[in-house]
This record gives sequence, structure tokens and C-alpha cells, in this order.
Amino acid sequence: MLIRRLLPSAVFLLTACSQSSPPPAEPSPPPESPTQQPADRSVVTPFQKEVERSKTVLSCKSTKITPGSSGWGALFGCIGGDAETVKFFINEEPETGRVSTTKFLWNDWFKDRGYGLHADAKDADKMIHDLVKLYPSDHDKALLKAFKGKKNFTVEGNGYRFEYTFDRGPAIDERMIVITPLGSTP
Repeated sequence: MLIRRLLPSAVFLLTACSQSSPPPAEPSPPPESPTQQPADRSVVTPFQKEVERSKTVLSCKSTKITPGSSGWGALFGCIGGDAETVKFFINEEPETGRVSTTKFLWNDWFKDRGYGLHADAKDADKMIHDLVKLYPSDHDKALLKAFKGKKNFTVEGNGYRFEYTFDRGPAIDERMIVITPLGSTP
């Protein structure tokens, strides 16, 4: 038998929209065993900690967390620059609360198609330096240099793999750094 329970906020909303009183809420039965206890929603996951840590350093025009679903973990997105070409993402491993990867991307316009040449270059430069603050390693200078170049670059340090990729499109150079915790599978 399917039993539906209303959340207190739903009861409040129904009360506000209705002339009659809501039915009394049924108390929930206690869990039968420790393994059946509901998840504690107040637990802060490593993913949530990383999002909060990143927000204190990054300059984002807008941010959003997309909840996980259908085998995908949650996704934190930070968009920067007037043309919104600077992007920072944190991917959560599904159902674990851990960080799978962190990605920094700049869509560098090398042809003017209405966004200007190298739109948001200053914002991209600031965010790459913010990224180095968030994930310092012995290879910071090499990573900063690679980001301005056109050759792919991979290095490991301080518990992370840093992968820079450069892809040239018809009007955009995609410059992306993927940071993966070592021992994690993206």
C-alpha cells in the first residue's frame, strides 16, 4: 500500500490555499536498523566543501549547482566574463559526494563573430591564476605557460593530475584544464 506524506511546507501551502484544515500529519515510524536510517541531509560532502572553497576564490558572473540524476553526479558551474566565455566546473562522482574532476575552460575567440577578439581574456587570465591558488603544485608556472600555448600538456603534482588541452575550431580556440584527484576515476 502506498502511503503519501506531505512535507510541512506542502501542508503549509495547502493550508494557505484551502479554506479547510489539513489532515493531521502521521508520525514517521523509526528506522528498523542502522542500515535503513535515512541519509542525513545536513552532512556536508567533499563536493559541497569544494564548491564553497572555490566560491571564495573565483569571480563568477553567475553560479549554479545542477543536482545529480540518472547516473550523473551533481555539477557546479561558474561562468565568468562579459561574453560568458570563461567557465569553471566541479563534477561530483555519482552517489559518493566526492569530486570527480574540476574543469576550467576558456572559449578564446580568435575571429570576431560579435564577441570581439579574445573575448574575456582578462577574466580568463584571472581565473587561471585563481585555479592555481585553489590547486597549487610545483608545476604552477608550467601550467600557466601551457594555458597560453597551443600544445597539450599533462603533469601530476600535490595529489592531482593537471591536463591542459588545446582544440582549434573554426573561430574559437578551446583552452581547457581538467584537474583529477589522483586515485580517482573520472
